[in-house]
Amino acid sequence: MSLCINPNCPHPQNPNNMLFCQACGSELLLAGRYRVNRLLSGKGGFGRTYEVNQGNTTLV
Repeated sequence: MSLCINPNCPHPQNPNNMLFCQACGSELLLAGRYRVNRLLSGKGGFGRTYEVNQGNTTLV
């Protein structure tokens, strides 16, 4: 699953083979190479923390 990070997206879950969010049209690849897997923490003072992967490598 690929997660859309657009805060206004009504349905952020997308299949891994998509390049753009099916619900809002936002790009799913960050900087053209990172795919967001899941939200780790939504309770931050300035933002959210996500788990991403680059190819076969998972980054936090």
